Amino acid sequence: MSPFKFSLERVRQLRERIEKEAAMNLARAQEAQRDAHEATARAEADAERAREALANPVGGSARVGDLRPIAMLRDQLQRVAATASEAETTAKAHVADERRSLGSAIQARRVLDRLRVRQHDAWKVAESREDSAAMDEATRARAVIDNFNRRS
Repeated sequence: MSPFKFSLERVRQLRERIEKEAAMNLARAQEAQRDAHEATARAEADAERAREALANPVGGSARVGDLRPIAMLRDQLQRVAATASEAETTAKAHVADERRSLGSAIQARRVLDRLRVRQHDAWKVAESREDSAAMDEATRARAVIDNFNRRS
């Protein structure tokens, strides 16, 4: 009996490796998305503090000259928050792309896994038939020998 050998094993292993790389890429993309989300939250919190400082100046009233730097800071922080939000959106899109890529890689590997199982099942059936044929031949040979021995 020959051992089972899947003819597309190298391709299956390559697809398995591609699947693992896709999973790692997805994990990195998710980490980048988390970082972008945290940066957005920090930038929005900073911008909100600047808005509150403008709405409620220290001491209850402030001169325009005192409020102008705070307003400029607020505007800058709002731009930073907008940029961070755009980066987060981009990171979310990248995660979605990597998730689709992983799904495709999993599907490609599973196709070969199913083919491997089918080929293995067919191999087992063929091996079983060979064993049965060999046993039948041995039984016939034994019967011929027994028949010959009875005649002698």
